[in-house]
Amino acid sequence: MLLSRNFPNARTSDWSQNPDDMTRESPNRFHPFIAFCGLSALLGILGAWIAQGAAVFKAAGDPTIPQASNFYHYTFVRFEPFALYTSAAFFLGLCLVLPRQRAPSSKLSGLLTLKSLPMIVALGVLMATCVGRFAVYQNFDLCIDEYLNDFEVRILNQHHLVATMPEEWRNYQNALKVPYENYNSDKGCWASGFLPGFAGLDYIFSQFNLSWALSPILAALSILLLASLARRTFSDHPMLAANLAVLLLALSPQFLAMAMTKFAWTAHLCSSLLWVWLFIHPNRLLFLLTPILGALLIGLHQPHVHPLVAAPFVLRLLYSRQWKAFSWFVFWYLVGAWGWYQVFTLLRPTAFAGGGDLNNFLPASAFSIIPVLLSLIFATFHAVTLLAWSTPVLVPFLGIFLFTWKKQPPVVQDGFLAVCLTFFFYLFFPHPQGHGWGFRYLHSAYGLLALAATGGAVTLCREGWNSQVSKALLASVAFSLLVQIPYRIHEIRAMVRPLALTWNYISRQPCDFVIIKTSDFWYSWDLIRNDPWLRQRPLIFNGDKLTPEQWNNLSRKGTVTVIGANEVKGFGVILSDPKKSATP
Repeated sequence: MLLSRNFPNARTSDWSQNPDDMTRESPNRFHPFIAFCGLSALLGILGAWIAQGAAVFKAAGDPTIPQASNFYHYTFVRFEPFALYTSAAFFLGLCLVLPRQRAPSSKLSGLLTLKSLPMIVALGVLMATCVGRFAVYQNFDLCIDEYLNDFEVRILNQHHLVATMPEEWRNYQNALKVPYENYNSDKGCWASGFLPGFAGLDYIFSQFNLSWALSPILAALSILLLASLARRTFSDHPMLAANLAVLLLALSPQFLAMAMTKFAWTAHLCSSLLWVWLFIHPNRLLFLLTPILGALLIGLHQPHVHPLVAAPFVLRLLYSRQWKAFSWFVFWYLVGAWGWYQVFTLLRPTAFAGGGDLNNFLPASAFSIIPVLLSLIFATFHAVTLLAWSTPVLVPFLGIFLFTWKKQPPVVQDGFLAVCLTFFFYLFFPHPQGHGWGFRYLHSAYGLLALAATGGAVTLCREGWNSQVSKALLASVAFSLLVQIPYRIHEIRAMVRPLALTWNYISRQPCDFVIIKTSDFWYSWDLIRNDPWLRQRPLIFNGDKLTPEQWNNLSRKGTVTVIGANEVKGFGVILSDPKKSATP
């Protein structure tokens, strides 16, 4: 047998901390908490100034958006100042109100002692995001990532992994596809450039016509996993820790917004929490299953996402000299990496040969300070966005966690290191994230960020500041429900609805072919969406990628509708130039 009975595992007792030691060594951390609230207020104001004066981004006050502008550019400048100023006002309010009670109080809000709170929150998240999928997000796939997931699901519905493009359309392939939709000219087939794990999960749900419910269900499961993880990690205050953690996660607008989309990031979040839950479980069998799950998660969507989360935990095994456990993990991750590499090379050769997202790394051929500076600038913007899309009290609680780093359970330390590793990884990408709500690249570790903030809150409660923690949390709950979430609903609808209406108009045209003049309106190139087998009509073409001869050929093949600025401006899309005529 490969593994002996003495194979080490990550039992709860190995990852716990004696709370009495913490209390004896530091009797009062409430004043640092207030200081962190004040610092957060300053960061909010600074972030708002950055958003308003972001000259590196195209001005969102202008009704025209140059084609080079990015979705993130626009939303950052247009929406973040208000969100950051209101967050700063919230923190200033905490600084004024909380210090009035200078003595510790063991009184705890009834909300934080409610045993069934995680289940109630999970059901609330499920219902809110299911409704939001239709009422807010228009049941529309806004981004290329979301559309390509549906594209791959349609291929899986035919029991294939790639689709064969009909020969008559292969010369038009460049005008029939979006970025990251890869065409293999040798075999005449095309497929999504992303790994198919999430599409496979979506395929299962689509068999029951529940594809729209996939992300909401995963979000609800994330709440329950985080609650269980917090209970096991903070065994001296299990109910308090679980309730704190789920509220910090569930009330962050980023978490709710991403759960309404068809991005794979909610699946990454849920799977990360499941992986950590297995990793620290006292049952040896569950612990041994952890790297097998991890090997599968490499292929969920992008291959680097899960390893960034898992690395600190696996390295802890090496640091603690658990050689057999470390070898077991390395073996399965090597198997997973090899297997998914084969998927890339055999099923998506053009995606691998072309580099896909690998081309977005900083160039290694010659050093240039410009990409480095851009990476640092965008890292600053992303950090500001993360602050603006979190329930506000998460930030000072996180400050207390860092202030008491050495006293925190190792599993929470490793979780925070996974957050940092994920964040700094994207310094190698000298550009912003594009589409997404909040800082989506960090979403896979977002639950671990909430767990770290929970560690800071539990530290205050161990020292007797229960009442102050309760007041701060309840104020944050009220602020999120009354200010943050309604404002983000407004933002999402404002950005999604015009393109959703435009797509409904385009896809229902009673003709054989639709040619979109993609130079006429913003993000029109994301609407080049076709059936993988090109059987469904109308076929949709990117007009800027058609040759004059191809335009003429399409007119001979069937009926053609050309759609430009004049046809879609009534839906509220952002025109490249409002004065530009859509006449051919």
